Parts: sequence; C-alpha cells; structure tokens
Amino acid sequence: MDAQILRNPTFADFPFLSGQSSPDGVATFQSDPVKIAAELRSRAARLGWPQAEVERLVESRSDGLACWWTREGARKAIRVSPDAGPSGGRAQRIETSGAGEGIAQWAYLPLHRVRRYEFELFARSPTETGLVVSLYASGAEKPCARAMVKGLSREWQTFRGTLAVEPASPADAIYRLAIMANGAGQIVLSRCLLRPADHVGGAGKEDFEPLD
Repeated sequence: MDAQILRNPTFADFPFLSGQSSPDGVATFQSDPVKIAAELRSRAARLGWPQAEVERLVESRSDGLACWWTREGARKAIRVSPDAGPSGGRAQRIETSGAGEGIAQWAYLPLHRVRRYEFELFARSPTETGLVVSLYASGAEKPCARAMVKGLSREWQTFRGTLAVEPASPADAIYRLAIMANGAGQIVLSRCLLRPADHVGGAGKEDFEPLD
C-alpha cells in the first residue's frame, strides 16, 4: 500500500534471516559476512540492479553504509559510518572530499503512470548548507531530474522537494537516486523517502484503482 519506493529509507541495520530458529522458536538473523554478501548479491540481481553496481553495494555495506545504499563517487573519496539519529536510532554519516559525491540507490519508478516524484530528507550537517538530489537513468551520465536542497544546519530538519523526470526518459529502465554534497564536508541522514507525486495520502494510487 505504501507508495514509498526506496529500500531501507531510514538507513537502519538491515537484517538477513538465517533460515533457522532459536530453541524458543524465535527467528534468528544471519551474522556471517560471507553469507550476507551472497544473499545481498542474489537479492540485488532479482531487483534488477546493474551488474556492475552489485559489488559496489556489497562493498559499501561492508564499509559502514546502510544496506541498499551505495557510494556516489569513488570509494577512497567518500567515508561512510553509522551515526545517531534524533531519537537514538541509526543514522548515516557521509564524509565527502568534493562536490558531486554522496550516496545513491537504484530503483524502478512507475514512469508508465507519473513523471513527478516527491522526496523527503531528514538531515543535518556540521559543514554543509546544501545538497543536490538527482535521478539518473541506467547508463546515463546526465541527470533526468534534479533538485537543490538548501538550509542545512547542525540541527535536524525535514526537507521536501520534487523531481520531474524528462519526457524522453525511458519508462522501463532502472534509475539511480543520488544525494550529493555541494563540496567537501559531512552530512548525516536519518531518512530519505521517494514517492510518485500521485500518491494518495502516502499510499500508492494504483492500490485504489479497480482491476479490469
């Protein structure tokens, strides 16, 4: 029912079930990094991630980036680590060495139905005052949609904006949502949501339409 598109939008510690239970019948979670990496590769392939990006996904998680997010830029240029959220939960710290660096995630968009998307960020920064949020089609070097986020500070704030995908952008391609810094510094994110603009109170519009 939720129209939200991204996986792990709260940058939480993403669990992988082990397939086993404790003696009390409680499901247990995988802790072996090799098995987690194998499961992550398998899931990413099923979700249609570009093959070249799958290892970057595994690499980013092992370095401290929340599961289902990857670096937007070179590994050596972007440091990632867990941080504390406003309510004590997990947040994500990203340290960039220059403009155009940050984090990203691949996802399919319902472009057959709508070309406008609403994003919501809960963020703070001790050094940056702005961000850039962009969408890229697979294989494209230039964004098909772009929005500026201004007014970051040391305090947690909610930022909202709209991404309008160009009409010529293919409807059947996978897209990369990128959150990028304007320069060298640190950004801390606690939430990143992405919804089609035709959602109904946060729920997917197609869930309300009758079947043929």
